Amino acid sequence: KTYNKFKNLFEIYKKQKEKNFNKQIRKIAVETLLLYGKYDLICSSSCGKELNKLIPNSKLIIFEKSSHLAHIEEKEKFINWYFK
Repeated sequence: KTYNKFKNLFEIYKKQKEKNFNKQIRKIAVETLLLYGKYDLICSSSCGKELNKLIPNSKLIIFEKSSHLAHIEEKEKFINWYFK
């Protein structure tokens, strides 16, 4: 049951990924933090690098030992960065 929910969510994600949102992304006006895991197979760090170029006033952090849940997988690094 959980697998089917994930599969459906992943199909929606793939359809959205094919659309080009660059014009809308460039309009983001707030400071934006982009967190990516180097080994993320769902949303790659190369996607984060692209977003970092498109979003004004954004900061990209790539967690070198993590996948999709980088803020949990490298929780100490995330906490130390956030509270410095």
